Amino acid sequence: MHRRNLLKITALSSVLLLKGSSNLISQTNILSNIKPKSLKKGDKVALVSPASNVTDLMDVYRAQEICDNLGLSTILPKSIVKTASGYKTRSAEERIDELHKAFADKSIKGIFCIRGGFGSAELLDKLDYDLIKRNPKIICGYSDITALLTGINKKTGLVTFHSPVLLSNFDEITFDSFKKILFENSAYGEIKNPSSEKIRENHPTISINEGKATGELIGGNLSLITSLIGTPYQIDTDGKILFIEDVGEAPYKLERMLTQMRMAGMLDKLKGVVIGKCDDCSAGNSQSSWDRSELEVYNYIFASMDYPVFYGLLIGHTSTQFTIPIGIKAELDSENGSLNILESAVI
Repeated sequence: MHRRNLLKITALSSVLLLKGSSNLISQTNILSNIKPKSLKKGDKVALVSPASNVTDLMDVYRAQEICDNLGLSTILPKSIVKTASGYKTRSAEERIDELHKAFADKSIKGIFCIRGGFGSAELLDKLDYDLIKRNPKIICGYSDITALLTGINKKTGLVTFHSPVLLSNFDEITFDSFKKILFENSAYGEIKNPSSEKIRENHPTISINEGKATGELIGGNLSLITSLIGTPYQIDTDGKILFIEDVGEAPYKLERMLTQMRMAGMLDKLKGVVIGKCDDCSAGNSQSSWDRSELEVYNYIFASMDYPVFYGLLIGHTSTQFTIPIGIKAELDSENGSLNILESAVI
């Protein structure tokens, strides 16, 4: 172990000497994590839609329903429902203004995304990160919202939350996970799929590389993570536990994205990987003899790595969905198929 670490340090030193002082600056410019304040009943939260627009009043009702059950008061920007033809009817400027007002308003304690869709990445180079850092508060969502969660975490150090959006299924497990992480100032503890108590598990997890590892959590939707490679908003993976999820992607597309991450050096120095259950990620009738299956892709990419990896945790596009805090320390146990959140994500 000591020898391997020494080799990594030596290799890093060589890279820094070759690339000059700019890399030295980036290595020392690491932000400390900022935890937002916990929520409590009666708090005011902003319902936002920074990706695709919400054009159906029933969706607004369904979003409000979740907040009512949490005992929260809500603010809904008028621009969300003023039109009925999708995200293009709301300019980037409107969506940026919506987020900036939510962060600047001292009475607002949290920012909940109603839905994902498309368009969040467009906002990253327009956000006022100093404003966000001065006014840290809960912001949560998933899917396309990954761009905001990882971008804000990287640029400000704010802990963000990969969670259901307000139009998600919100079964009892999903609701309890969401509420506990956002409302309780204590370590969440173990996140593990529910047991079906049948001969076959409904939600099995599969260990690809056995072992345990501890590190800070980073990740989200795989498509969004790879779309930001080469930009200032590319996630930092060194020494982290990476969690990824996606939906409706054929195995060859998953392999292509993970290969891009591998070639960008983003898989080299991880502590471990959690892969979320991927619905509709089979090749279907189009699978050719040269195609790998979904699990064969993960085995091909990760089996030679020296850190633990497992597949199947219910995060992302699944009917049951755990909330995962980005920037918080956790322990991964691939044989147990679990993540143990080791510290509170809020203060």
